[in-house]
Amino acid sequence: MRRQNIREKKGRATRYYVVLSSLLPASTSRVEDSAADSEQRQATQRRLSRRSRLLSSSLRTPDDVNKPAASQPAAGEGGGGRGQRDWQDRRRNATMASISTAKKEMRSRIRKILAGVSADSVTSQSSLATERLLALPEYQSARRVSVYLSMPAGELRTGEIVRDAFRRGKQVFVPYIYKLGGSAETKPSSIMEMLALRSLEDYESLQPDGWGIPTLDASSVAGRENCLGGNGLRGEDGALKGGDGDDCGLDFIVVPGMAFDHGRRRLGHGKGYYDRFINRYRSNVGKGQMPYLGETSKQQHQTAQLIPLDTLTHQKYFSIAAFCLAEQVLQPPEEVPVGEYDNLVDSLVVGDGRVVRS
Repeated sequence: MRRQNIREKKGRATRYYVVLSSLLPASTSRVEDSAADSEQRQATQRRLSRRSRLLSSSLRTPDDVNKPAASQPAAGEGGGGRGQRDWQDRRRNATMASISTAKKEMRSRIRKILAGVSADSVTSQSSLATERLLALPEYQSARRVSVYLSMPAGELRTGEIVRDAFRRGKQVFVPYIYKLGGSAETKPSSIMEMLALRSLEDYESLQPDGWGIPTLDASSVAGRENCLGGNGLRGEDGALKGGDGDDCGLDFIVVPGMAFDHGRRRLGHGKGYYDRFINRYRSNVGKGQMPYLGETSKQQHQTAQLIPLDTLTHQKYFSIAAFCLAEQVLQPPEEVPVGEYDNLVDSLVVGDGRVVRS
């Protein structure tokens, strides 16, 4: 009986050893493998290693995207160039998701603050900020200006800017937002263009929309000058009509926003209308199609990272001024989260009288 127990224990030990050996890497196994088995095991190990790297990369958190690039797949790994591109796409998507979340949280916080700003405060801040903006050299030298039309509450009022521009003989363009046809997966569902006001009386006759914002009547749009050239709407993919600098383009743009910082970063209301419009506009400036008349210097241009410097040899470019309540300006060191398509402004005109310049 004792000998039988010893034989059974030896048999179990042998089986455990064989199973354990099969789980060890080929280089440490004490069992002789055939050449085919060894090659198959090595191929399996390579596949598992590749899957491990891809899984690790796909599980990175947004905070991980700023870690050293040593965790990138090396050239030739993960499918070669395709693996590298996949990794870059995942990193970009994670970064964009993180920025989007931060923007939503900041909008929610600032919106609550603005709800507590009284109408009297908005009136007094609007008066002081308007005085500062009208004194800007860029505004005074501009002939074609774009001005947002303000909501009744929660932002500075722009009516006096429009009135002053007409008194000075400037051409005034205002936003017009409309829906686009087609799939929202491939293009935005709506877009903004800048159309001309014909006169001060035209401005005063505008009726408020659902947000209380004075808005152009849809029936008048086709006959209004577009700042990009021609009349009416150009559409997202419409060809721009460049001119000789006198009959198209903009010199000065007054933009709204939800929050701003001392680095002149801007947080919009979340639809991307202004950033999309400005980026599209700049792409045509770079082609020399849309000359600008603003007086901003080359150094300011470099700081704000606008159009390529070589286009400034024979033409100037427009200036962007943000117009905001004091409550909308973040206190340092807090900054507005920005992505690759967000634009800096050249000037930040604040309701407490401050002017932050580039």
